[in-house]
Amino acid sequence: MPITAEQKEMRRSSLGSSDMAALFGLDPFKTEYDVWLDKTGQLEPDEDNAACYAGNKFEAGVLDFAEEQLGPLIRNQHKAVDGLPLTVNTDAVIQQTSVPVEAKTTGLFGPVMDVWGDDGTDQVPERVIIQTHCHMMAWGQGECYVPAFIGGTGFRLYIIPRNTDIAKAIAAGAD
Repeated sequence: MPITAEQKEMRRSSLGSSDMAALFGLDPFKTEYDVWLDKTGQLEPDEDNAACYAGNKFEAGVLDFAEEQLGPLIRNQHKAVDGLPLTVNTDAVIQQTSVPVEAKTTGLFGPVMDVWGDDGTDQVPERVIIQTHCHMMAWGQGECYVPAFIGGTGFRLYIIPRNTDIAKAIAAGAD
């Protein structure tokens, strides 16, 4: 389930995981300046483009795939990182362990623009590495799962281990 209008409004009062990827210069869709404009209320809310719309619609199916692999999930969770102005809208957490799950779709309307590795690896785009670390920091976990539907390839499940240096850089960037 995509984030709600209320969650979108709450995003303006803190940094989110995709904001952090943009602040590190790793988000091809958003710049540091876009983040600043958004947080200061100067950026008009963007209407979902076709790719975002489809991604939101397909997210449930990607999470269904993850649930088959990982067990029961609790979907659409919102959590703050203690001590930082950083909150995450986590697609799901594993019910038994609270390990975060960040669902992705890519290549639904054209070629896959990012580099995605083999199933079962941690080879995901750098922006996803930053996003998953924000989720791990919020949930106090050492890993994050990334189920993905990749056009022309199908479903894959990635496992991202926590990297202390990346978490420290995120904390410094959010502070």
